Amino acid sequence: MNIRRINNRTQTVMIFKNDQKLEEFPSIQKAAKWLKQYVGYKNLPLRQVYNGIHFGEGWEIYGATYTFTTNVKTDEKYFQESKQGNSIRDFKPTGYWLFFVNSSQPTIDNTEDLLSIPSWQKDWFAPGQLGALVHIDQQSIQADNPTIHALIEIIDTPTDCKNENNYQVPINYIKSIEDNDIFLSDTFIDNLVKSNIQPSIPVARTTFQSIIQKIGPLPDLMLEKIDLTNDNSLHVIEQKYQHAVPEVKERLSKWIEHSPIAQQYKQRLNCSCQICDAQGKQVVTFQQPNGDYYAEVHHIMPKPNGATKYLAQHNLITVCANHHRQLHYGNVQMIENTNNHFLFVIDGEQVKVAK
Repeated sequence: MNIRRINNRTQTVMIFKNDQKLEEFPSIQKAAKWLKQYVGYKNLPLRQVYNGIHFGEGWEIYGATYTFTTNVKTDEKYFQESKQGNSIRDFKPTGYWLFFVNSSQPTIDNTEDLLSIPSWQKDWFAPGQLGALVHIDQQSIQADNPTIHALIEIIDTPTDCKNENNYQVPINYIKSIEDNDIFLSDTFIDNLVKSNIQPSIPVARTTFQSIIQKIGPLPDLMLEKIDLTNDNSLHVIEQKYQHAVPEVKERLSKWIEHSPIAQQYKQRLNCSCQICDAQGKQVVTFQQPNGDYYAEVHHIMPKPNGATKYLAQHNLITVCANHHRQLHYGNVQMIENTNNHFLFVIDGEQVKVAK
């Protein structure tokens, strides 16, 4: 693929920080140049923006996740050029999937299920990825109307089917839409399917988002309800979902922030705002009936392949309501997360928070 030729094309690029839209630009180059200044990055992050558009990859820096999107035609161009002289094996994993079933009426009776995948895709799947179940047969191909019947969430790594020479991936059905079929004929996906019949294919994030726009809001995810009462249990779930897609990571962090271990940690810190304390400011909040001042807990999802052993407080911080919203939606970057401190840049000012 000729990256230079694609990058020279004028196309609207949108930048999102933790799923909140920041800015919109007429080209990849302009988006990357603006992002370099926004995050204080020394190099132009052109590759990160390009991979985010064409492969659905998020860019994690300073504790925030940046994603990039343009229109679906960009994804179509990537997939069509990837197919020329290559096989579907050359596609890159994105964390978003289409699963194809060839049956007259797919049955969605159970919350959990197993879906077959090719053995060469076994390392592409991880808990917290998302997908759509598509019914396809020869009639639907000829009629150009393969249909989506359900949204699914990957809940574990694939298992080996010893006697079938393939693998199965555990999934949860998070939304059934059998009564309101969504057709794919107005996207590039049906052309892709015709030339590459496979049980599962990765799609770019923008493509999956276009499907969600047709279906409606993403429903509640069925995150595994493990007992979050100690450091080890938090470590286990963080490691399990370290390769999840941004939509799942965001919901996971919000669940952790309301868990027993978060409440215990808040009490341990006397319901203080660690950022206000680090800035030398008096916390402006209200007192609850039990006498404690109101505070919240913010969870920072660790980077993939991070430390293998640490305490819960490595990724938890107590904050006032205002700073909590600012951490999620404001101009904040996390520069360091060590055994002893967090280092943030908040509105251009460095703030070091001791642990």
